[in-house]
Amino acid sequence: PNAHIIWIDSSHARMKALSNIEP
Repeated sequence: PNAHIIWIDSSHARMKALSNIEP
């Protein structure tokens, strides 16, 4: 289950980073 949480966290961080790239 930990791996699942990490995967979700990674996906969220990636989405946040992508959103941060935009103005």
